[in-house]
Order: sequence, then structure tokens, then C-alpha cells
Amino acid sequence: MKRLFLIILIYLSITTSDVCAISGFIKPKVDFVAIINELSKKGRDESLNSEPFYKKAVELYIKLPEEIKEDDLRKWPSELTSKKQSLLRQWVKSNINAFNQLKSGTQKQYYWYQSQEDSVGDVVSPSYLPGVRGVVLAILFRVKLRAIEIGITKEAIDDLLTCCRFGSHLMQSQDTIEQLAGTNIKNIVVNTVFICFAKKDFSLTEMEMLQNSLNEQFSKNQNQTFNLDLEKLRHFEAVQMLFQGTGKFSKLKPGAKLDLAARQSHLTYRYLESLSYDRTISDIEDAFVYYKEYFAMNPWQARDKGLNFWEDFNFKANGNPVVILCIFNAPGIARVRAQYAANMDALLTTLAILRYKDDKDRFPKDLQELLSANYLSQLPMDPYSNETLVYRQTEKNFMLYSLGQDFDDDGGTHSDWGRYERGGDYVFWPFEVN
Repeated sequence: MKRLFLIILIYLSITTSDVCAISGFIKPKVDFVAIINELSKKGRDESLNSEPFYKKAVELYIKLPEEIKEDDLRKWPSELTSKKQSLLRQWVKSNINAFNQLKSGTQKQYYWYQSQEDSVGDVVSPSYLPGVRGVVLAILFRVKLRAIEIGITKEAIDDLLTCCRFGSHLMQSQDTIEQLAGTNIKNIVVNTVFICFAKKDFSLTEMEMLQNSLNEQFSKNQNQTFNLDLEKLRHFEAVQMLFQGTGKFSKLKPGAKLDLAARQSHLTYRYLESLSYDRTISDIEDAFVYYKEYFAMNPWQARDKGLNFWEDFNFKANGNPVVILCIFNAPGIARVRAQYAANMDALLTTLAILRYKDDKDRFPKDLQELLSANYLSQLPMDPYSNETLVYRQTEKNFMLYSLGQDFDDDGGTHSDWGRYERGGDYVFWPFEVN
């Protein structure tokens, strides 16, 4: 997940550099940074903003001891050496002030970040965002410590919900990176709950309380569309920087034509001379209609329709090299969002199955039985099939999995979402640290 964020961040940075290199950076006539700042704030009073609390949380955050690696935080505490366990307990205690600041921020209704950059091409998430992630990881390690010592208490659930709310705040952002970071945070919460239930037995009351709390929190972002405002403004700003003016028939700057021709050898000078400001704006609008259509589908639906994003985008953008210069990795983003949705559904379904087993002393015959008996509010859908996640009873347990990116059932053979040539499924339960 972190690797994907880095790739996208680097890609956006390259795009900005390319535009500036072609045009020779001149501060845009239209202040697009002011526009994105206003879109983020929406006229709300500063007292409603959680961002200052998150910034303060990072200022108070005590970093991990040198002897501890981030991978250690993903493990169950008893799997670590006694020395590491002791160091991590001290680390968690030392961050109580940072925890309180983060929690105070999540109790605010909104989150927005006001950029001070000169160009929306340079607008990125706040530099302290990775530090907030550190605070979240510390809180979630505290959840695991409490789970071992006293179970899934109201305090532990409150910690989980605090991290979920922080993730939800980031998912409200105009910025692609922040939206993906919010998705990542909520995925980490899901993995924390999964490992708790894989390593320890909990009471029926604890499971029901947790499922109800998480269901309420997850449902808040369930139908949230991916915000493309910042990406669209990046396109508009690039056009303003590359063209000689904003009139209907304004042409590319001479230097822009030469540089675009050098970067894309199939482009002729005559073709570049024919590009106008007006046509390019129209091509951007067409491209973003396609972006929205693409993001509205899950991977199975896109495959069923025979979509090929990169080829289709070129067609929708009418082959306009300026629009293509600003393209971003929509398939990668769509994949992350689809897998996030499956993760949420799988966790709630797993909790429902475990509750049912405790209640009835048997596993449900199928997922529909959970729905009929009101253990689930909706069936968990697989983004890689036109059906529910695969549920199957085993000799002493059960399996719950997605078909993964190869779109076929490999019998629950676990893989990284079936990404590679060998294929495979993504197994949610039995849980293993991924």
C-alpha cells in the first residue's frame, strides 16, 4: 500500500515538473491554489477544522525507539522479544498527549488543509501527515496490548473508532494522496481487528459491540465518491501555463510545442499548431467525465465492459498531449478503493460469522443465513466477481475470500490479491499478516 502511495506521489511530482519545464514557470494568472483552498474550506468556521489538532499531535509524537521497526507493530505483541515488548509499552505510554490531540481532532466535524504553494501542481498533503500515521500505529498497538490484558473493552473500541474517524477525515480531502492515506489508515484498523480475533477469543458481547460500532463508522464513507477537484485544477493550471492566452483560439507557446514534440515523437508540428486553448479545455472536461465513469465501477464491472483505461483515456481525451501529460493512475486508485471496500465488508462479515457460531454452536450454512438472522445488514460483495465474497466451511473453521485480480476461484489459495502470474485469491479468514 505504501509503495502505491509513493508511486502516485512521484508520478504527480513528475507531471508538475514536466509542465514547468515545458512552459517555463510563471505564476498562473488565475490563482488555482486559492480556488482549491476555498473548495476545501467551503466557508466553514476555523473552529470546525480538525487539522490544527492533527498538526499538534505530530509535534507531541514520540518516534519509535531505534530498536523497533514498523513491521514489529504489525505483529501480535507476544511474538516479539521481551525487550521489544517493554520498549513498545513505554513508547505507547509516552505518546498519551499525542493520542489525546488526535482524538480531539477526530471529534471535529470537518478536516481541511490550506496550502501556501504558488501552484496547485505543487499542492501535496501536509508534510506532517506521515507523523500522524505514526500516532495511529501507536494507538492501534495499544488496542492489541489491551486485547491481550483485558479484552476488547469500550476503551479499545474508542481507540479503533478514533483511528477510523481520522481516516474518514482524510477521505474527505480534495487531495488524491490524502484520500488514499485515509483509505490506508482504515485498512490498518481492519487488519488490527482481524489479528486480535485471530489470536484471542472474545465474548459474544464484545464481538457484537465491536461489529455495531464499526458498521456505523464504515457506513459513513460507503458511498463516498472519489474527489477529483484538485486533479482537475492541476489540468486547468497546466493549460494556463502552456498556452499563450486564455482566448478561444489561443495557441501553445512556441517552447511548449517544441518540448511536447520532443517528448512524444509521433506529434507533428502541424498538429501541435492546431491545438487551441478552447479545444484543450473541452478535452479535459471529456476526460474527467470518463474518470468519473471509471471510478463508479468496480474492477469486475470494468472488466465486464471490456474497458482498457489507458487506451480509452487516450480516445476520450481526443489524443490531446496536454491532457495526457497530466494523466494520473486511475486504475491503481480504483484498485485500492475496491480492495478497501472488500476489506470493510469482510471484517463485518467475519464478526457476524463468529457471533453466529457462539450463538448457535455452528457456522451458518451460507451468507444469506446471516442476513436473514439479522447478523448482517447487507451481503459482502466481491469487487472481482459479480457475486458475494466466497464463504466456505472447513473441518473446524471457515474461509472467507475474494477471487482477486485474476477474477477466478483458486479455492482459497492465499495471494496478494492474485496480482502476479501465479494468480490466487485474497483470503480474509483464516487471517494471516499480509
